[in-house]
Amino acid sequence: MDCAPDTPDFINAVISFCCVIPAISLLDLCQQIEVEFGRPRLHGYHQPRTLDLDIITAGDLRIAEKRLVVPHPEAHRRAFVLRPLSELDPDFVIPGHVVNITAMLAGLPGNGGDVTLLEAGW
Repeated sequence: MDCAPDTPDFINAVISFCCVIPAISLLDLCQQIEVEFGRPRLHGYHQPRTLDLDIITAGDLRIAEKRLVVPHPEAHRRAFVLRPLSELDPDFVIPGHVVNITAMLAGLPGNGGDVTLLEAGW
């Protein structure tokens, strides 16, 4: 999203899992993993990085804290988030919204066709 023209290609993916730790603790864990994969803690906005982990939703929680906003405030506008989410659960409704992932994706300019999907061979 808004990447510099010389940004190398990268892969976007979504996973779904059950988690028993608080969302803020999950954020801490994600940030620790990012650092272990070479991401500097301080970097420019929309700059290339080795790894970028985001918490899109956390069950039905709605969180608005300085360090964490859940659901992700831009998820519903990003085809690169909605497409993989639709593969997991096309009927999922992001908390705070009234339409499902499939409808959100269909409502994006170009029907979300502005991303290139890489078919994983695994």
